[in-house]
Amino acid sequence: MKNNTQQIVEFYENIISVCSSVSIDNIIIEDGMIRGINDEKSCVILSSNISLSGLGSTKLGLARLSVLAARLSVLKNSKNFNIELAVNNKDEVTHIRLSGGGAKVDFRCAAPGLIRAPKAINDPPNWRLEISKEQAEMVSSAVRVMGAKTVVIAKKGNDVVIECSDSNNDVFSISLEKNPEWVSEETSTPEVAFAHYYPANMLLAVFKQKQSCELVIGENGTLTTQIGGHFLTIISKID
Repeated sequence: MKNNTQQIVEFYENIISVCSSVSIDNIIIEDGMIRGINDEKSCVILSSNISLSGLGSTKLGLARLSVLAARLSVLKNSKNFNIELAVNNKDEVTHIRLSGGGAKVDFRCAAPGLIRAPKAINDPPNWRLEISKEQAEMVSSAVRVMGAKTVVIAKKGNDVVIECSDSNNDVFSISLEKNPEWVSEETSTPEVAFAHYYPANMLLAVFKQKQSCELVIGENGTLTTQIGGHFLTIISKID
């Protein structure tokens, strides 16, 4: 199966960049969806943005995304660069062949059935938050300075605050400049308060990618945002 090489390269590079930012190294593309979860089970990608993949109904399992990225970097700028997908009788990609400049290399794909990733996140949205670039950078700096492993996002009165603490329980806290928006379709009555705990490294990865951040918090605390045209969901921790 030969494809439009430039758009396929851009598709792979984009999805690899998004996934690597949150330590997702295995994904499956099937039924019009990209699905994956990192080893810590702290972040999930669920995206229908596959229009540039050229796959159609073909299934693709990708393990070792970092390895694929490295092989692309070797050949993508070579003369007459081309990507070819080998497909079996189950309509699954078995390997990707990269060629150009007289060289070629194969990348063996994973069997789609062997990659485990959620098909949906069953957590209806409750709140939409917006965090400015300046405040996101301040939170990121505070997390690094304080050595925090967990970040708390909480609603206190009319304010939403982001907090982290150091090993002595000294607390950094910042109130968001913009008021949260209640977006639940289950009830018109906003919850009075909430507090959800997230892995600091996942939030920092999101903040690093964005000029400003729009975050949607679900009823059970999942936090969803969009990076590079793909939806990522950070799973809240139990305190």
